[in-house]
Amino acid sequence: MSRTRQMTDTNPIAGPTTGRARANGGSMALPTPGHDVLPLWDLGVLGVPLVQYVAWADDVGLIAAMAHTDAVTRDDIVTGTALTSRGVDAFLGVLCSLRIVRKSGDSYRLEALSREYLDRRGEFYVGTSLYGMLRSPLPPQLRKGQAVRRYSTFTGTLRDRIRYLRKANQFGRPEQLRSQHSRNSPIAVTAVRSGHFDGLHHIADIGGGSGAFAIPLALDYRDLRITLLELPRALPYIKPFLERYAVQDRVELVGFNVHETPWPLAGCDGLLFGNMLHFCDDAECLVWLRESRRLLSEGGRVFLHEMLWDDEHDGPLLTALWNFWMATISGGRQRTAREIGALLDQAGFRMRTVEPTAGGFSLIVGVARGGA
Repeated sequence: MSRTRQMTDTNPIAGPTTGRARANGGSMALPTPGHDVLPLWDLGVLGVPLVQYVAWADDVGLIAAMAHTDAVTRDDIVTGTALTSRGVDAFLGVLCSLRIVRKSGDSYRLEALSREYLDRRGEFYVGTSLYGMLRSPLPPQLRKGQAVRRYSTFTGTLRDRIRYLRKANQFGRPEQLRSQHSRNSPIAVTAVRSGHFDGLHHIADIGGGSGAFAIPLALDYRDLRITLLELPRALPYIKPFLERYAVQDRVELVGFNVHETPWPLAGCDGLLFGNMLHFCDDAECLVWLRESRRLLSEGGRVFLHEMLWDDEHDGPLLTALWNFWMATISGGRQRTAREIGALLDQAGFRMRTVEPTAGGFSLIVGVARGGA
């Protein structure tokens, strides 16, 4: 488990850490979180207990595929199970983070404890008791034969509109905006107060959702122009979030599908992607980053707020859990800092900063190179 990082309020606008906005000389202020929320997220995401991932690995034959030999490759597991290659990657990331599996180069081994107690053919198999009350089925998208959704081709289709009307967890629905805001708001406040947004004149928050980033940016940078790009269907539900902090006149809302280009923006010296890249595959990410480079003059900044893998893709646990779920809902995935740096380089940026913020996230800052 990750250690809690204590954070102190060094911003004079912040006010006491009450967890609520308050009046301050006629304006609103956001407190700086006093603690990192990460230990709570280490308990799991989306209400799925950690042992459930081990049970699914057992049910789909992944553990058995590893138990019959000393070491296997990911291709061996793909061949020996019903999982897709993305499904295998999703599982291995979680199992390595839980220290049930160990990665060595391109090979994977069950840890000794796992081999002794989690192989259902073994004398001391404990799965019957360990998984006894679990009932959740394995997400079908991890099995072979299931199509992978790309949001760049799905968003705006008739099927997307039908899902939006029928399911409360779709982008732009008020229920989803509330969920995203509660999860992202304290983390965004910490990122905004990192100092990396100093000196900007106009920033565009791409796919900005509830305004989790736009609100603290508007409160802390009084002279900053802020444009929030989001699906047109979401705009009526975003306004109450802005009104709560009296920044509705500071944040310009523009309804647009960000998977389409060109974007209706001009005069930006900064573009922000708050937890966006992990929903997309590399080709989709490059479309966004190249459009960002088109809009930015040399020296302009792009800000990416993402959960990063370590270099071996075997932790941290929270990154592995979200990577698992990305494999079930989109073509996206979590990335290492090096992988994001490579995407920035291809799009015409140099990576200037990678700084941990809160909640397992890091803020990556890219600077537009000349010659675009």
